[in-house]
Amino acid sequence: MKGTLHLTSNGLASYEVLDAEYSTVLEIATILENKFTFIPTSHIVGTEQTYMEFQKEGINVTLGWDIWCGCFLMAHEHSGNPYIQHIGTYLNTL
Repeated sequence: MKGTLHLTSNGLASYEVLDAEYSTVLEIATILENKFTFIPTSHIVGTEQTYMEFQKEGINVTLGWDIWCGCFLMAHEHSGNPYIQHIGTYLNTL
């Protein structure tokens, strides 16, 4: 899997896999839970998008996918940036 790390306009880390299939978000969700021990807290599914919220040690992240942009993983707060960077680096090795 090859994605890119970005900072959003408010300085939050985001890992993006453009043109990703829906299965990519499920694969990343499994990795977040099993390898990085994030706990899922909510899941919203639509016909053209899905969003999953995860938490670990007070850090909140969103994993999402839609038909327009592909897949993304984003921190909710600046303290989550190192997690996103570490996870993104790992995902790029797959």
